[in-house]
Order: sequence, then structure tokens, then C-alpha cells
Amino acid sequence: MPRDRIEVFPHPTDIRTILSVLHTDAEAPVVLPTPYLAPHHTPATVARELRALPMNTDTDVIVFADYRSWEAAALAHGDQHLVAQIHPGSAR
Repeated sequence: MPRDRIEVFPHPTDIRTILSVLHTDAEAPVVLPTPYLAPHHTPATVARELRALPMNTDTDVIVFADYRSWEAAALAHGDQHLVAQIHPGSAR
């Protein structure tokens, strides 16, 4: 399935989990935990791993160093439902 972009960022409350949001053509965005755990990985190292996958060669992989910066971008794009899915009660 072609992907427009993948966003990678730390979970807001679980310091070991690094999340990704897959934005695909004609599909609703999907939030998934990555198989990579902190502190051995960071959003930047996870993004590097994702970019290296053959299926992601034409995909934008966007890294957010912290949850709040991802949340601000998601809210600016109208993705309140994603914010609420990840961190219930935080969508504004």
C-alpha cells in the first residue's frame, strides 16, 4: 500500500515506546507502536531504519523529537482524533 508519509515520535507516557503514524493514500491514518524501544533507539534512529526499508523508498519519514511537537503538528493538520487515540483527553 503506498504511503504518503510516516511520522515517528516518542509515546507521551511510556518512555520506552516509539510510535509511528502511517499516512496512506485513500486510507485513514494508522497509529502503530514501532518494534524499536528506547533508550537503545530514538525517533531519529527509527526513522533511519524505516527509510532503509525497500517499501519506503518513496515515503517521507518525518521525525519529531518529542510528543508535544508531534501533537502540535497533528492538531494543525486537523488530526485531533489521532491525538485523542494516543493520549485520551489531550485533544483540544
